[in-house]
Amino acid sequence: MATTHHMKLPWLPTTTHTTRRTELPWLPSTTARPPSTTPHNNHHTTLSFRLPPRTALAKLDAATRCLDSQLDALLLRLPRRPGHHYPPQFPCSAPIQPSPAPLPPPPLPLSLPPSLESTPSPMLIASTTMPPLPAWPPPPPPPFAPIQPQSTTLPRPTTLMGLVSIVVVSLLAISNLHVSSDCRGITIPRVRKEHFSRCEELDHSFFLNFYAAKWLYFRNTNLHSLIPSPILIWDPDSNQGLQKPIFSFFLFVSGGADPQSSATSRCTSLSVFALHPLYLRVQALSKNIPEEIKKEIEKAKQQLDGKDVDYEATMATKLSIAKKVFAQEKDLILNSSSFKEFFSENEGWLKPYAAFCFLRDFFETSDRTQWGCFAHYSEDKLEKLVSKDSLHYEIICFHYYVQYHLHLQLSEAAEYARKKGVILKGDLPIGVDRNSVDTWVYPNLFRMNTSTGAPPDYFDKNGQNWGFPTYNWEEMSKDNYGWWRARLTQMAKYFTAYRIDHILGFFRIWELPDHAATGLVGKFRPSIPLSQEELEREGIWDFNRLSYPYIKRELLQEKFGDAWTFVATTFLKEIDKNFYEFKEDCNTEKKIASKLKTCAESSLLLESVDKLQRNLFDLSQNIVLIRDPEDPRKFYPRFNLEDTISFQDLDDHSKNVLKRLYHDYYFCRQENLWRQNALKTLPVLLNSSDMLACGEDLGLIPSCVHPVMQELGLVGLRIQRMPNEPDLEFGIPSKYSYMTVCAPSCHDCSTLRAWWEEDEERRLRFFKNVMESDGLPPDQCVPEVAHFVIRQHFEAPSMWAIFPLQDLLALKEEYTTRPATEETINDPTNPKHYWRFRVHVTLESLIKDNDLQTTIKDLVGWSGRSLPKEDDSEIEASPVSVLSAAEALSEKQKFASTTEKPVLVK
Repeated sequence: MATTHHMKLPWLPTTTHTTRRTELPWLPSTTARPPSTTPHNNHHTTLSFRLPPRTALAKLDAATRCLDSQLDALLLRLPRRPGHHYPPQFPCSAPIQPSPAPLPPPPLPLSLPPSLESTPSPMLIASTTMPPLPAWPPPPPPPFAPIQPQSTTLPRPTTLMGLVSIVVVSLLAISNLHVSSDCRGITIPRVRKEHFSRCEELDHSFFLNFYAAKWLYFRNTNLHSLIPSPILIWDPDSNQGLQKPIFSFFLFVSGGADPQSSATSRCTSLSVFALHPLYLRVQALSKNIPEEIKKEIEKAKQQLDGKDVDYEATMATKLSIAKKVFAQEKDLILNSSSFKEFFSENEGWLKPYAAFCFLRDFFETSDRTQWGCFAHYSEDKLEKLVSKDSLHYEIICFHYYVQYHLHLQLSEAAEYARKKGVILKGDLPIGVDRNSVDTWVYPNLFRMNTSTGAPPDYFDKNGQNWGFPTYNWEEMSKDNYGWWRARLTQMAKYFTAYRIDHILGFFRIWELPDHAATGLVGKFRPSIPLSQEELEREGIWDFNRLSYPYIKRELLQEKFGDAWTFVATTFLKEIDKNFYEFKEDCNTEKKIASKLKTCAESSLLLESVDKLQRNLFDLSQNIVLIRDPEDPRKFYPRFNLEDTISFQDLDDHSKNVLKRLYHDYYFCRQENLWRQNALKTLPVLLNSSDMLACGEDLGLIPSCVHPVMQELGLVGLRIQRMPNEPDLEFGIPSKYSYMTVCAPSCHDCSTLRAWWEEDEERRLRFFKNVMESDGLPPDQCVPEVAHFVIRQHFEAPSMWAIFPLQDLLALKEEYTTRPATEETINDPTNPKHYWRFRVHVTLESLIKDNDLQTTIKDLVGWSGRSLPKEDDSEIEASPVSVLSAAEALSEKQKFASTTEKPVLVK
């Protein structure tokens, strides 16, 4: 094992602490200590190198010289302050002033010399004596050290995929990314973060502690972004336009996501107001981009052209280029009237966003509980963080700069679309990430001890746990939902319509405790619970038996077999003969998962962790009633309580009572409450902008939802495989109402091709009942099947027909070579699912594909929907352009006859 040695830094005082930290003389301390007078040869700090043994000492020497000179450059800019103790060797060329004037920020972050840039190799910790100081003053480092890509793949340079003649559908299939820390071979001991909890004021010395310890700051940035699957309708031909939308797609634009999470979801945005840096088009940052940077961009396009999205490399490359351009034109941009106007209009959210990004990267986590005194937001702290006198002001300005350019670029695209009659449709996620700017600035608007999800439905029989906190509607109502109104006002700058994700959340939300890992054991909020008095009147009295996991020895033996004794001794304790309960350290789902991880690391498990976790979760969910954590005399029936062993072991009277109360809770007593709740919140959204609102009303739909949506003029969503009618397996597009958007699939479910291949029996039923064919269906979704389904939706009475690009590409066989399962964008049952999908067809090839364009154009024309202009004349939808019922029937019969053969195209 390697031994830790020390490298001497002349300006650091001697310390006898054994902790891995650098004691700097201006660090606030709880205990006073005299200034050090020890010769500089005895001052130590620890420096670890991840370098090859042969070159370690040579490169260590170069590193210490670089560290020495660049830290001294910073210290020279820091004036002495009364009351602070400095070692005699502390370099200071300026006279001591009692009230020093604010200093300009030094060039940060400090960078590592190119000679030390090498790939990591086995750890070697070396020691050497500090070399003589270099010539003074040293040359200033570059303003930003480039972040090196962590991978060799990036989305295809052409990110707009589309169709010409009708519209061009743009699919920016990029999403969540995380740039991991890369010290380029060097690890420097940190000042302990606990020190910040003792810091009472923000000044130069405050952050200089960390700059001294983290001289590779920008190489260590953690940047996490969210980009769900943005899809845009765009017509690039200036000579053509659209009379009205023919079909459209969702465009999701939001801020960065939690850098500690691998999930990529539109719900994990860093800010509901900011645009995400991953959307940045670096080529458009300046008209005077140097040739060197242009070559870097072109090289990155080729290197990062992979099958799937490489978020880390994409973000690292874009930020690296943006920082280089920013370094050249920051004064020009930041002093421009355009930027000043943007800053003035968006100052309210832009300052907290930039400060949050800085703190997130500085502490290497978005979990603000680890930010010391910054864990709690205040206006005073914010103003000091974004002060022009701060050492890190240039970093703050960089975040301003990126948001400014994102605003310009999206505004330009939105204006172009409007002139063409093309609709940009935004997305309004129902949730906000737990570690976001919004929860930091407005913690009172969220119930931080809860988690949001969905009860069991089509997507997941065990329910969903999305992880973000529920809203505190009572607090939000105090200013007439100002946060929501500001959010919609910001969206209206770019979008003509928007989709309200999970509109059921404005009626009621599925709320889970924050210690839950799954989405099954939750309750609706708001809702009218079952009171203890109500249950007692019905003869239900053993509340502990009903609200705690019901665990018998027979159940353990059935679930775990021979391993039941290990489970019983490790996770449970016997409370009565043959009856058990969970131990304190594993009495919640997250505790179970944590203990399983510990057991797995200790090699104590006899079976797979996943299987054991599922069975233990089943035990913890084996309850009938959920006790309200805020009022122990209130209860909520567990969803699907009849499926539990706990319920099945009850007497008949208790079963009958609980089944009746279950039905009353979920389907009767809440309707009026939920209607009133929606009528308080939804009108505020609708009146905040002129955008057309569409509600995603899928899942377990209360009976009050559709009447309220109709009353408010909200457009609903219809997915054929998820009909609203309980007695139908497949929706009937021809019976949809006008105030709907119809689609064969969406980003939250499998594509048409994948859905067709998933279930053979279901495929046969659809082929027989919907397509009215008695033959055997093809195993794969051949173009004829795709054409039939897409035509059904074009001809539906719905206001809009929306098609994922993957479904349109299924109209041509040459585009179906990719496995259908790879086309799915999002898996809503998995909150950590990566949205990595990239379209495998380029824009250039689609522009040249006249066959596909003609096929889609004919479908539009047959349906009677609007068409683009051609030759400066409007094509009117007329009876001639619409297939008659007889022609439609003839086409269906023709297809059926071709499928009655024993061998079909597969």
